[in-house]
Amino acid sequence: MTNIHVFKTSPVTGESNGMDITCTEDQYESYLRGDGLIQDLLPEATVDQREFLISGCTPTCWESMFPPQNAAEQADAEGEMEETFAHPADCEEAIA
Repeated sequence: MTNIHVFKTSPVTGESNGMDITCTEDQYESYLRGDGLIQDLLPEATVDQREFLISGCTPTCWESMFPPQNAAEQADAEGEMEETFAHPADCEEAIA
C-alpha cells in the first residue's frame, strides 16, 4: 500500500496542514469523485486520516475543539486504554 500526501486547510486554525493518507492513487481519485463512502473506498486509511480528508481537521485540531472531559477520555486520548471494541458488523452472532 502506498501513501498519498494531501494538504488541507484547517477549519480551526486556517493553517495548511499535510498528512500522508494510506491509499492508492486510484482509491484517492475514487474518493474525490464521490464513488462511495470513505471508509469503503479507503479501508486502510486510519480514522484520523479519513477525518482529515473530510474536514481538514488534524488530531490536534480535534483535541483543541473537544478536550477530554474525564479521566477515561484522557487515557483514551493518550493511547493508554487497553479495552478494544469490535466493529458491530463483526458481532452478528450477538445480534441474532
